[in-house]
Amino acid sequence: MASTSSLKVTYPHLSRLQKRSPVTDPKAISHSVLVDGAEHVVSYGGTSQYNRDGTGAAACGLAAMNFARIVFSIEHDGLQDELLLQTVLARECAEETTAICALWSGNLHLEVEDIYHVPLFEKTLKLKTTAYGLPGVSEFKGLLMELNNLESSAAVIITRPPEILTCLKLRLKTRNVFIIFDSHPRPSYPNGAGMTVSPSIEDTARRLTEIFPTVDLPDSSLQWQAQLLSNYSGHVFVPHGVDMSTPTLWQAVLESSVAQLSMQAEIADLRSQNEFLKNEQQRLESEIREAEVQIRHQKRQIQQLESSTSTHKPSSSSSSSKVSTSAIKPFSSISSLFTGSTSGRAHGRIDNPPTPPFDPQDGLLYAMRLQHEYNEEDRALSAQRIELEKSAPRLFECSICMEEIPEDSIARPDPCGHSFCRACLRGHVTARLDEHRFPILCPTCTADKGKGKGPTGNVPLSLALDLGLTDKQYAIWTDMEMVAFSVVISCQKCKRSMFVAKDEHEETLIIACPLPDCNHVWCKQCQQSIDFEGPKHSCDGTSELDHLMKEQGWKYCPTCKTPIQKESGCNHMSCMTPACNTHFCYVCGGLIVRSALGNDIKVAISNHYSKNCGLFTVPD
Repeated sequence: MASTSSLKVTYPHLSRLQKRSPVTDPKAISHSVLVDGAEHVVSYGGTSQYNRDGTGAAACGLAAMNFARIVFSIEHDGLQDELLLQTVLARECAEETTAICALWSGNLHLEVEDIYHVPLFEKTLKLKTTAYGLPGVSEFKGLLMELNNLESSAAVIITRPPEILTCLKLRLKTRNVFIIFDSHPRPSYPNGAGMTVSPSIEDTARRLTEIFPTVDLPDSSLQWQAQLLSNYSGHVFVPHGVDMSTPTLWQAVLESSVAQLSMQAEIADLRSQNEFLKNEQQRLESEIREAEVQIRHQKRQIQQLESSTSTHKPSSSSSSSKVSTSAIKPFSSISSLFTGSTSGRAHGRIDNPPTPPFDPQDGLLYAMRLQHEYNEEDRALSAQRIELEKSAPRLFECSICMEEIPEDSIARPDPCGHSFCRACLRGHVTARLDEHRFPILCPTCTADKGKGKGPTGNVPLSLALDLGLTDKQYAIWTDMEMVAFSVVISCQKCKRSMFVAKDEHEETLIIACPLPDCNHVWCKQCQQSIDFEGPKHSCDGTSELDHLMKEQGWKYCPTCKTPIQKESGCNHMSCMTPACNTHFCYVCGGLIVRSALGNDIKVAISNHYSKNCGLFTVPD
């Protein structure tokens, strides 16, 4: 066994093993498990996936994968047998496992496949196989037996939304040990993550069944849906077999860093495009406002010109070529708006040439021409403003992120019509599919809890496809949609499951496996196999018993119907059922007498066998 000093040198992340005095003693527990075959629960306070700042709530998948990586790394570095088990059960191992949870601040639960493709886990773990089924002791025993048959240590990451945990088989020289690592606090370990360690496959399967019980809803219409949603998936991982030295780890860190930089570059590019579009929108809005100001200013000038013209219109006289001096002055003021004052001194200029006399008739024509030009310009600006308003994107407020988004990105569930941006509604649909919840209801209608007016909206398949579903998400959608009009049946003979029409399943009493290579038939009510060559099936066995009695020649008691077989002796049979007191003939099965009085019994026996049947049967 290695010394404590070598442990410090080999595992710097476990260097606090001697400095702390944990309540749980890994050494004593390891000895008890390996020698006595006992089961223990190891837990340390403050080591769950939940952090004080509220992060880590959806990081159980990261913790489960990280536990398998750390244990395989410790085993790869040379520790064996009891010392290996002690190191895995130490507080430092639990703290290092759940430390990764603080780095995940999102509320979306990560899939095991997505976590596995991170370089940190892809370099250290190798996916062996994947299993699916309904939680139960027998199901988990089969999974653990498959794990136990592997030649190396192995871990199965068990997922039943929204929880993920690890069941690890530690291959030791003395015996194999199973460790269930659960980052969720539970009644057995309320203050931190729990490690249930046991060498027994039976006990480990029962603990997994306690954590993942079968969902059984009382509503018969939801029974099959509940069974479908309670399915688990198990991803079996083994050590990758690569050298986890410092260069290998640095290579994994380098690949992760490059991937992160690539994502940051994409985000920066999207932000730059968004900023450009915002600036362009602000510029167009500013041009519209300037055009409106110019239009209002020109309208005021036109109104002033029209008012001045109508007030000082020249009066007609006998001589149309003569105009009074008083009629000239107002047009002189109009002329000064465009040609300047008639006196250079009024503007401080000296020795300017005198302004030629102003013709009132020319001023009126000039004003009318200006008005026409202003009207034309006003119409042009109005048309330009209308075109700008048409080209400017209309905005709406997303009911989830509360931001104003162009209507090009709007998405509305049916039939409520609440408005969301495509990104927010896509995130909502993805989260519900990952949790296997169907149908996917409108987030606003769900938040209102039915208090809003009108029917509750839901996301149709056409809208979901428009938002962009992956192949995996589309497969989940179709499976959930099929549950509405079909049920899943499982054949006990070929061990396969398939969908059948719900109406046909409800009408039939006997189910035949629909797969072409399987001819198994069973009763829907009692789940017992049926042989068509045998007697008619009955769930309580009465039909089969009646067939057997007729075949063997056995008789029923005429009074209490108790099955009776004659082994030897005469054909006079007495029913031994308490308080029955029936005497009958084994030849014809008829009642002789029902009495407890000896004299009555003798008389009845004599009368019956002297007239009808023989008291003894003579063999051929």
